Amino acid sequence: MRTQRATNRLAYSITYLAILIAILVFIFYPYAAILTQALTKGGTNYLLFIQHNLTLLWHSLFVAILTTVLSLITTLALTILQLFLKHHWRQVLRLILLVTMVAPPFVTSLAYINLFGRAGD
Repeated sequence: MRTQRATNRLAYSITYLAILIAILVFIFYPYAAILTQALTKGGTNYLLFIQHNLTLLWHSLFVAILTTVLSLITTLALTILQLFLKHHWRQVLRLILLVTMVAPPFVTSLAYINLFGRAGD
């Protein structure tokens, strides 16, 4: 019985290792290769461009962190609010939050239609 558990554990470990290696080889390696070629090959060296524009990079990183923190605070507040609401108002809040998640793709598609026209030209 004990050897069967050890064999199963070894089989699971080998399976997980094979999956991890497959992910690294087939997903992360191509992205890394494309990124290194994009940053170093060709007529322009983009690493120098990034070094000269570090302020832009820091501003982008600041905006990303600020957006994440504000989203986390808002989501936490709405979650706590939903805990203390009665059932009817809980459903209304859920509907309002669902509309905010569904609306952006429609707004984006309308912007594309206005920008390119219905034929896509």
